[in-house]
Amino acid sequence: MSALSNLRNSFDSKAAGDEMYAWIRDWFPIPRSLTGHGIREQFRRMGEIISLTLTETPSGAAAFDWTVPKEWNVREAYIADATGKRIVDYAQNNLHLLAYSMPVRERMPLEKLKEHCITLPEQPELIPYRTSYFKERWAFCLPHRLLESLPQGNYEVVIDATLAEGHLTYAECVIPGATEEEVLISAHACHPSLANDNLSGLAVATWLARALQDKGEGNGAGSPSYGLRFRVAFHLPLCVCAGDGGGHRVAFSQPGPCALDSARACPGPDRRCRAKDLQTEPSWRCVY
Repeated sequence: MSALSNLRNSFDSKAAGDEMYAWIRDWFPIPRSLTGHGIREQFRRMGEIISLTLTETPSGAAAFDWTVPKEWNVREAYIADATGKRIVDYAQNNLHLLAYSMPVRERMPLEKLKEHCITLPEQPELIPYRTSYFKERWAFCLPHRLLESLPQGNYEVVIDATLAEGHLTYAECVIPGATEEEVLISAHACHPSLANDNLSGLAVATWLARALQDKGEGNGAGSPSYGLRFRVAFHLPLCVCAGDGGGHRVAFSQPGPCALDSARACPGPDRRCRAKDLQTEPSWRCVY
């Protein structure tokens, strides 16, 4: 009996869901970004569950049609009013800071501060998530209602951060199969405080990798027919948004078809993936 058949037959959905929710609660506060200490901490915690191999790619390296940016790390970031009270604080919610904001330490009037504030007027209670990997600027993200409530006056703005030559880190978990062919399962780990968009995919991929490792892969008994490669990195075909009530779907490439499209093609005009349509069980590689 194959490893995946064994896993399906022994699957306890409630126990698996409870465990993945516990991981997500633990991982949620980590200040992940495209590079830096946060994403390495994410991989350290995942490495306590599954075996991971990390790769460090230096800033400036070519990555298909883009270039690996500088490494970004934040010690603290906040906006304080005239009394010293922090009204926006990265330590309370790491979505408050535009990812890759350059360092700043300055006092400024409200009108100038507003030039560096990002809000969602149509959703005034929410904090937007924004990035600026390749354009040097700084900004804070905050609820529109909070911005509209700020009185005139001077505000202290602090972003204690570094943008320097460093590395982009990604992780892999490889489970050998009976052949050299592989199935790639990928998830991204570069977004902070986004449970469904980011962490649900990480949790599902981590749970699946551990479950298959525990089934005896690599020793010949119960191994999948093909290898499995789990990759956690940046934007590849992704296991993502696994925590909502929608069906399983595949997003195809833009603007047109490429080799990856045939590898992830699903039958039916709605492009829904159905378990009965997945006949083969290759080896698995997970990249994070």
